[in-house]
Order: sequence, then structure tokens, then C-alpha cells
Amino acid sequence: MGDRSVAVKVLHPGVRESIRTDLDILQALACGIDGMRWLGTEWFAVPQAAREFEGIMMEQIDLRVEGRNLEDFRRDFEGSRYVTFPEPIIATEEVLVESYEEGKR
Repeated sequence: MGDRSVAVKVLHPGVRESIRTDLDILQALACGIDGMRWLGTEWFAVPQAAREFEGIMMEQIDLRVEGRNLEDFRRDFEGSRYVTFPEPIIATEEVLVESYEEGKR
């Protein structure tokens, strides 16, 4: 790997369980709201929206997804002299090691 700076992102212990609990509570509330049909929610599928939000949140806590997104961004902006993205070096579910990119103001 040589002498280059890296950035390390680590998922904190217990965060996955904490988010899972929050999402379970949100889903229960969404089902309760849906069952009550108040405040004009007839047009809005509240439990479905909560499930979609759950999917997005669970992806956010899988650092492999972030690594793949970095690869996509790097490919999409290849050749740009104005935009750079870090290179993922190691991407696991709980750890992401990427090249350190100096930012500009």
C-alpha cells in the first residue's frame, strides 16, 4: 500500500441494534396511524413508507454499500479535474478504509 494517508470509518458497537429498535418502533407507529386513518392519511401508505425508510437506513449502516457507491462515483467522475472521491481500499459491513483526499474550500 505504500506511504499514503487513509481515512478509516468504523460502525460503532451497538448502533445496528439501536437503529433496529428505532425502526421497529417507527413501523409500529406507522401501522397505528394507518389503522386510525386520521389527519388525511388515507392517500398516504404510511406502513409502506416506513418500510422503504427502513431499507434506506439499513443500507446506510452497511459500509460495503458506501464502498460500492464510492467506486461508482469515482467511475462517473473519472477525468474530472474539479471533483474527486476517495478510493475504497477495504470495505466490510462494519469498517471502511479509503484513501484520504484533501478537501478545498
